[in-house]
Amino acid sequence: MEQDKGGFEIIERSEAGNLGGNELNARILEVWQEMLDEPGGRAQVAAVLGVKESELDPAKPPVSAADGPSGAIISTVIISAVTAFVVGAAGAAGKQAGDVAGKAATEALVAAIRDFWNSRMRRKVTPPGTNDLGRARDDEA
Repeated sequence: MEQDKGGFEIIERSEAGNLGGNELNARILEVWQEMLDEPGGRAQVAAVLGVKESELDPAKPPVSAADGPSGAIISTVIISAVTAFVVGAAGAAGKQAGDVAGKAATEALVAAIRDFWNSRMRRKVTPPGTNDLGRARDDEA
C-alpha cells in the first residue's frame, strides 16, 4: 500500500478541480454526515466498510483530501485514508489477533475505504459536471 507524506494510505490521486484540499475536506465531512444520517445509512456504511456502527463517528470521515504536488501542467489532489479511522476500526482486531492479523485487518479496511470512496462517496463529494475534483489519475493511484 502506498502512503502519502503524512503516513496516510493513498486512496486516489486526482487532478485538481475547482476546490482545494480544505474545501474538499469540508465537502467530505458534509457528505459523510449526510450518509450516516440517512435512514439506515449508518448500518449500510458500517456493512460496506466492515466495521461496527459504533465505530462510525460523524465528525471523523474515513478519507481526507490534501493538495498534492503541482507539475508544470497538472496539479494533484490526494485522497487518503485517515489514520485515526483506520487505527480505531482495525486496531481492536489487531490487538485481539496479533500483528499479522492486525496488518491484514488494516489492509482489508483500507481496501474497503477505497471501494467505498470509488463506489459511493466520490460522486457525492464531487457530483458529475461540477469538476470540484478532477479526474482520477489511474497511472499513479
